[in-house]
Amino acid sequence: MQGASKDFFNQIVSEYDDLINKHVPFYADIFWTIFHYLPDSFAPKNILELGCGTGNLTKLLYEDYKDANYVCVDAASEMLKTTKERLPNAKIELIESTFEKLNLKENSFDLIISSLAIHHLVDEDKQKLFNEISRWLKPGGLFVLADVVRAVSDKIYEEDWNLFEQDNLKNGMSKEDLAKMVEHSKTCDHYSTVPDLLIWLKKTGFKNSDVLWRCSFWAVFQAEK
Repeated sequence: MQGASKDFFNQIVSEYDDLINKHVPFYADIFWTIFHYLPDSFAPKNILELGCGTGNLTKLLYEDYKDANYVCVDAASEMLKTTKERLPNAKIELIESTFEKLNLKENSFDLIISSLAIHHLVDEDKQKLFNEISRWLKPGGLFVLADVVRAVSDKIYEEDWNLFEQDNLKNGMSKEDLAKMVEHSKTCDHYSTVPDLLIWLKKTGFKNSDVLWRCSFWAVFQAEK
């Protein structure tokens, strides 16, 4: 299912950064949370980013971990190209692939991180990916997931949608762009609940799985192998 988003993201690459800041009201809060909860002594040498987009998170990671080796995965070739252009001095390997087809070495990474990408997978494929992430991580490595989630209650979920659309318009997104993004979300996205995601992480064998932050649709998780 993730491959269904490939053409969409290739088409909007030039306007992605502007759209994402309007589309995700808590974009800065998400990134602040990710870095705030990484241990001060943490110095990953090999980092895997699942769904790098235009390299916004990659750039922030590189500012803290300049000596690390990066593997950046995205299904959209134009997104990968933009990430590489933004970080010409970083040691980056680019992989154009959907997550379902990704095949990496066991115990290869100290940090695996994903921002606003895994929700493109259906629940079954999320669980399969979590198993693969655990296999790819070194013992003691961290998995950080920032993603879109849905409320357990349908009533709250509906209200989240109402607030989300209002916030997008307040942030300056045009009605046309909002309609385009909402259509993409309802066609290609598969939101899971926080309880389900925590259960799947635990079943996979991760320890200390926790929610670091959540507001409306958005949540940040951290888990340790």
